[in-house]
Parts: sequence; structure tokens; C-alpha cells
Amino acid sequence: MVRMNPSQESVPRGLASILVAGLLGGGLGGCTCDDMIEAREVYSSGDYQQAHTLVTQLADGGEHDRHLFLLEQGSTALAIQEPAEAVSAWREAGAALGVAQEGSFFNETLSWITDEKATAYRGAAYERILLRAMQFLGEKVTPGLELGDDTFSYMLQMLEEQQRIREELGTPIQGDNGEVQLVPPGAEFKYVAIGNYLGSAQYEDRIDLSGARRQLEVAIAVEPDNSWLQSELARIDSTDRIEPGAGVLRVVGLVGRAPYKVEESVPNTDALRAIVGILMVIEVGRLSGVLFSSIPIDVLRRWEDNPEALEIRVDGGSVGSTHLVTDVEAVAEAEYAATRQMRTVRAVIRRALKLGITEGARSIGSEMTSQSEPWVDALVQIGLFLFGWIWTATECPDLRCWSLLPASYQVMRYELPPGRYELEVVPLVGGIPSGASETTAVTVSAGRSTWVLANFPTRFGGAPLLSADSAPVAVPVMDDGADQPR
Repeated sequence: MVRMNPSQESVPRGLASILVAGLLGGGLGGCTCDDMIEAREVYSSGDYQQAHTLVTQLADGGEHDRHLFLLEQGSTALAIQEPAEAVSAWREAGAALGVAQEGSFFNETLSWITDEKATAYRGAAYERILLRAMQFLGEKVTPGLELGDDTFSYMLQMLEEQQRIREELGTPIQGDNGEVQLVPPGAEFKYVAIGNYLGSAQYEDRIDLSGARRQLEVAIAVEPDNSWLQSELARIDSTDRIEPGAGVLRVVGLVGRAPYKVEESVPNTDALRAIVGILMVIEVGRLSGVLFSSIPIDVLRRWEDNPEALEIRVDGGSVGSTHLVTDVEAVAEAEYAATRQMRTVRAVIRRALKLGITEGARSIGSEMTSQSEPWVDALVQIGLFLFGWIWTATECPDLRCWSLLPASYQVMRYELPPGRYELEVVPLVGGIPSGASETTAVTVSAGRSTWVLANFPTRFGGAPLLSADSAPVAVPVMDDGADQPR
């Protein structure tokens, strides 16, 4: 390869510096990689109808990630009191997520030379499990459902999905007692208990107490320090688990908003350049534009204005606050920590690949222009330098996630005599009311469960309460302490 003398080489280097500075000043790197920013802000402000309009436009406008926006659309549909629409959106999203798990060779290859968004969104493990929980809850509060609808099958699908993911992510080991156990990647990886709790409640509504007990035992195994779940198991095992002639009010709280992803950068440290240097020797003074832009990665961020719990009031009197069953923030952060290293390695390898391609192109360009005038080689080098810089400056980290999931699932079970009641739900922070309450009238029937969904994205207030009144499952009145399935 013919080298330029220092005076000649300074030309492309100087011009490249000026052009790069101009591009930076023009804000080329300021483009957003997150399509949900506006919708999240509007949703957090309490304008649920406008948020629903925005995510519906996103879902209708992009085939590649339509299923991701359908997940978000289901959450906004719940907030505007359209549970049937929410369940329909989640059904379509669930089917597309199943297809996305298979992947695409073309898109996977493309992701190595562009960014992770080239692949169809596959969903985090906890999102795929909680999708079934949201479908289950949506069905539970949809008016007009009859016995035999999908609420029970959703619960079973949720349990099957959790087991499938356990087997997919886990490493089987032989325990001391000969039992095969599954150890997930990362010591802090967490599974969710809400599916098993909902399964237990559904079994109890059907007077299948052995099934209710089994599901509670699994929930406790997932959350061994949850004293409320343990008290529920003790209640199931007792002979007076429900007052004769009473009905049950089950309030499920969707409390706060789950963590969302923002962009951070892996700094171009000496260690990173050493990794890149393994693949390509770079001459001092000819560093590619690939190295002048940092490597973007995704990090989780929590909301600071989430409520901590919900107070439940019946006919103006407080009957207690909700109990935590699944901390989605902790689950999301544990899964993120368990997979962060692999994502960072992929980002570094992608950058090394781009560096190799760019530097190879610059070397070929120099060879092709070796017999030309110096200014020709200078222009070629400037063009390839800028190509490498723009190629990486427009690279997006994968900020896709189901950002309108709740930060936690919390529940309250309360027994009441048959009748019509005014139910009020109040957001709490530090045990003190922090915002506007939501009210609705509910009917409690003897021997039946009335399910209510309370969605409070922020500490300042929530969406209208949802209820289908008495659950469609026919439950006989218990008056003799019997505990056998019927």
C-alpha cells in the first residue's frame, strides 16, 4: 500500500475532523431509538385515551414490531375500560411472540451489521409469563362471560409457559436426593409467583382445594419470604376458610409501571480498544470513525413516582391494604443482570466487525487509488471515515420492552356478606394516601368471588376500576366446613 507523506495525510485527517464535528453539531446522534417515549409520558400523565391512540398508531404502522406495540396497546385498553380489546390485542401479540422465538437467519445476520432491532422482538422471559397473567385478568373483568370461557385456560397456559421457560433457561443438575433441579443463568434470576397465586384463587373459586393448595405451595417456593402467601396457605388448610354465607372480594392491583430501557454507552476504554485490536491492527493517526463513536447499550430505569401499595375501602371504611405477590421491578432487574454480559459482548463484537469492514474498505480504497492524485485518495479516505462513523453513530441499543406492565402485582382478599357495596381504592406511599382515589360499585354474592382490577400507574392516581361483579364460576355456599372438590 502506498502511504501519503505527513503533509498529504493531514488533509483527510483535518477535513474528517471538521466534518465529524459538523455532524455532531447537527445532532445526527440525537435520533431516538425508543418509539414509546411519547406514549409513556402521556400514559403517566393520566391521559389514557391519548396514550391508547398513540400505541394503536404504532401497532398499525409497523409490521416488524407490531406485536410489541400490541402488548402496550392491551395495557392502555385496560386503562380506558376496554378489557375485551386488551385481551384480543394480547392474543395476537402472544401468537406473534411464539413465531419470534424461532428467529430469522436473515434478520439475525442483519443484526450483526446494523443493531439488535433488526431482529423481531422476542420478549423477556418475565414478559412472556406475565402476558398470560394479563390475559387472565382481562378475562376476569370482562362483563358477560359465561362458564367455559378462557379464564381458566389462560391460567394453565401461564403455568405451562413458566415451566417451558424454566426448562429453556435452566441448567439441570442432580440434587442430593436424586431429584433433578433447574438452575437458571445467574444466581439472582427470579421467577414470578403471580401466576401460581391466580391459579390458586381460581382453583379455590371452583372448590378444588387440593389444586389451590398446590399452586400456593409453588408460589411460596418462588417467594419463600412472603408471609401473606403463607397465611393464605394456612387459611386454605383450615376448616373455617370462609364464613358461611359470605362472598369474597378479590382486588388485584396493577401497581406502578415496570422499568423501561434507556440508552447508555460502553466507554471506549483501553481494554475495549485492545479487544478490537485483536481483530485489526490500527495505525496511529488512521483510527477509523468506528472508534470515534461510543458503543450504545441498554440499561433499565425505574420510575420514581410509583405508588407502593393500595388502600382498600368498603362503604367508606378501610379494610386494609394490598399485599405484594410479584415485584416486577426486581424480576426485570434480575433477568437483565443475568443477560447483560451477553448483550454487552454482542455489542463489542458487532463494533469489532464494523471496524474490520471499515478498515478493510479503507485499505482496499488506498490500494485502488495508489496511482491517483493524493486528493483522490484523500476524498476516498474521508468518505470511508464518515461511512464508518455514521454506520456506528446511528446504531441503536435494543430499548424494546413491555414498558406499561405494572411495577408489581398486589392483591387483597376480603370476605363480605352478600350485598351491593361502594369500593374505593387509594394509592399509598409510606402508608399514606398519595393521590386521587377511584371508586366503583360492586355486588358480592354468597359463595362467589367478585374480582376487581385496580390499575394505578402513578402515586397521583389511577385508571377506572374494572369488575365483572360476581365471577361466572358457580361456587356452592359452604356451611359445613367441607373441603372436598365438587
